[in-house]
Amino acid sequence: MKLVVAKTYDEFKAAGRGAIIAAFRGAGDSRLLTHYIRRCPGCDRESAIPINDSNGQDYGFQVNGNPFDISSLTLIGILHCPQCDWRGYIQNGVYIESRL
Repeated sequence: MKLVVAKTYDEFKAAGRGAIIAAFRGAGDSRLLTHYIRRCPGCDRESAIPINDSNGQDYGFQVNGNPFDISSLTLIGILHCPQCDWRGYIQNGVYIESRL
């Protein structure tokens, strides 16, 4: 399932399953990607994918590609939805379901 890239939170809410939006701290060139918010491709549940925090917390996700261009995004790390048990990852802007 291709990611539905939202620019605003209202677009994100309206997009439904598979939507994703980047969340930043700061502005301009000094902005820091803190997390993505996604809607589960399986059940539409909203959840965060933490990337950076000011305390150097490692969340186990590695971002490849341009983190500001979600269509080229690859996240190294398994995403899991406890509500519907969907498991997968994001590669080149596409959700890939894992068959565990």
